[in-house]
Formats: sequence, C-alpha cells, structure tokens
Amino acid sequence: MTAVVSSGYGRFQWMLLAVCGAVYAICALSTTTLSFVLPAAECDFELESSDKGRLTATPLIGMCVGSYFWGNLADARGRKKAIIGALVLDALAAFVSSVVQSFQAFLACRFFSGFGIIGATGLIFPYFGDFLSLRHRDVMLCRLEVFWTVGTILLPCIAYMIIPDARFDFSTEVFKYNSWRVFVAACGVPSLLACLLITPFPESPRYLLHANMAESALQVLQKIFVVNTRLPVKDFPIESMISAGVGDEEEVVSADNNANESKVPLTWKQRWDAFWVRKKMLTTPPYIGLLVLCCFVDFGLMFSYYTLMMWFPDLFDRFGHFALIYPNESAGVCEVTANLTAYMVNNYCTQYKKVILRVLELSV
Repeated sequence: MTAVVSSGYGRFQWMLLAVCGAVYAICALSTTTLSFVLPAAECDFELESSDKGRLTATPLIGMCVGSYFWGNLADARGRKKAIIGALVLDALAAFVSSVVQSFQAFLACRFFSGFGIIGATGLIFPYFGDFLSLRHRDVMLCRLEVFWTVGTILLPCIAYMIIPDARFDFSTEVFKYNSWRVFVAACGVPSLLACLLITPFPESPRYLLHANMAESALQVLQKIFVVNTRLPVKDFPIESMISAGVGDEEEVVSADNNANESKVPLTWKQRWDAFWVRKKMLTTPPYIGLLVLCCFVDFGLMFSYYTLMMWFPDLFDRFGHFALIYPNESAGVCEVTANLTAYMVNNYCTQYKKVILRVLELSV
C-alpha cells in the first residue's frame, strides 16, 4: 500500500480540488482577458488588424517561454512556490499593463502576463495529482478541467460590469485611465486571491521526497491523514518512505526496513547534469514519438480553441460597427472587414461604447 493511499481520500482532496479549481479558473480568465480588451482598446491605441494580431500572439509567446522556465523552477524549488510565483507575476503584469500609455509597453506587459500564467496553468495539475492515489487521480483531474469553463464564463460577466461603465473613465493631457484598463487590472486581482487560497496547503509530498526531505513529506501525509480520517497522528501506519516506480506510475511508498536509508544531497553540478539527461531523453525513442504526437494533438486543439476564444469578441465588434454603417444589411466576415475603412473606424471611435455594450451582451 502506498503512503498516499494510507493518508486516506476525502475532505482534504475535495478542499484542494476547490482551491486548485479556483487557480485553474483564474488561469482561464487571465489567458482570455485580451479577447475583450481588443475591441475596447482599439481607439486608445489606434489598433489595426495587424496590431491586434501581435497583441493576441504576444501573451502566447510568453507562455511558450515561460512553460520551460516554470517547469524547471518547480523541479528545483517546489511546485507550490512556482505556482505562487507565477500568479504573482501575472497579477503584477495585469496591474502595470492597466496604467501604461503606449502600445509597445502594453505588449511587453502582456508578454509577462502570459509568461507568468502558464506556470500556474501547467503546474496546478501535477501539484494536485501528487495528493491523489492512482485510483482517484484520473477522475479528480478531469473534475479539475471543469473549472476552466467556469473562468471563461466569469470573464464576460466581469467585462460586462466594468467596460461599458463611464464612471471608470479618467483622463488628463498625458494620462488616460478608462474602463477597459480597470477591467485589465480587475483581472489581476483574482491571481493574488488565489495565492492566499493556496498558501495554507502543503508542498507536494512527492517533490519533498525527491528533494531529500522525507521527514517533511511524511508530516504532510500525516496531516492529510488527520484531516481525512479525524484520527490522531499516531494512528498513521507509515513511519518512513521511499519513492517507487518511474514517471507517472511513481508512488510514494512505505520504506519498511529501509527507514534508516538517506539520500546524499545532490550538488548543483549533479542537478544540472540530471536536467540535461532528462531533456535528451525527450529526443530519443520511445519518448520522441509520444512528444511529437502530443504536440500535434495539442496544436490542433489550441489552434481552433484560441482562434475562437480570442477573436470572437472582436468579430462581434466588427459586425456591430458594420450594422451602424449599413443597417438592415447582412454580410460575411470578409465583407464586413473589407468595408471597415480608416475613416469609418475613426467615426466609430466616437460611439464605441454602444457597440462594446452590444458585444458584451452577445458574449454573456
């Protein structure tokens, strides 16, 4: 019997599901924030279609870079610390991007927002999974996926409450702070709240064991045992642990007669060498085939998903703009885009609140 199974399954895992689910919902919210910023910020930054494309792509580029960084940081410093650091960076990027006045600075901030949020998005699953036995892992991780939908539902609701409200508008000759900027800042607040929610929970016992902190890992499992069973710590059946298995099938198990065994702490050179050994494994059979397959499937899913999620509000905005100019006429996406000349866009900026409100109503 593994140590995770011995710690029980119950209240602790469900509480952790709620917290990890909140983090994952916030990841969805932060990832798709720009979908409602594009039509609202069009006039302030004088955005053309190419600018909108760059703005949409920049956070995704940050995610590509950040995923590598946060994965290595989690291996070196712990998954919980990496998740908290990623959420803090995302919140700071949101707050700063809400006040910057140039398009280039806004792009840079959104890059770091993507750089940060991918850490929480990618690590929340292995962190949660480390507290689950093989029996419950698959079904609980599937339940965690539901919270992404919750985040995508909350986002248009928040936008609907903030962006059309003129009370948030404030401007001087050199500084402008209007409703869509408040919306961007508001989307950073949940990341900080998520840090507070996850702080009371322990570090992954699997990471602690790999970091030569078996005693700390044992204490974590003892606390889980107490929460789940409401029995005293002395009733926990395991006194020491080792790691057994490889990869996803790896489990934290009782050490039995190996209780006095201890690992020699790795030097930084040994950690660096081990890091590159793992990376090289990805480029050799059988892992290279699985890597290519996973990347191909994920690319196909994300290509369609992000295209719809990020561009639909802007497409609604274009159709709303077209309806103001050509009432009672129908048109396709290409025809609508072709008729939006620079002159029309400039006129539209004087009345964009009306169109934005309609876009948000359709999104909600």
